[in-house]
Amino acid sequence: MLVFDSSIPQLDVVVLASFLEESVEEGIRYEEGELISVGSMLLRVATVDDSFTLQEPDMQSVPIAWRLGVTQSMMLLRLQKDITESVGLEDEMDAPSITSSLLVRLLHFYGGIRTGLGERREPR
Repeated sequence: MLVFDSSIPQLDVVVLASFLEESVEEGIRYEEGELISVGSMLLRVATVDDSFTLQEPDMQSVPIAWRLGVTQSMMLLRLQKDITESVGLEDEMDAPSITSSLLVRLLHFYGGIRTGLGERREPR
């Protein structure tokens, strides 16, 4: 049972559901609390009323607080996919994990507006 908002394109949900179904058919067994990487997000396997489901981070708490559903994760994945396609880089899309660090440098303060640069790097 996947829980998601009706604003999520049905095709995106079908892709996620198909991935899960195919992996189970190939012999993968998901355990309660196991983490699954989907794009740059982590989803957690949960059981509700004896049904397999997924939870996503609430994106407000550290350590991660989990909530039922995949709405925000699917929206983020769709946004990343649409942006890379819009600039012709869909074949190079490489979504970093939510657990990856992000370096943000303040470049300068101009006219009351701060500008900055964010980049992800491999840990040293």
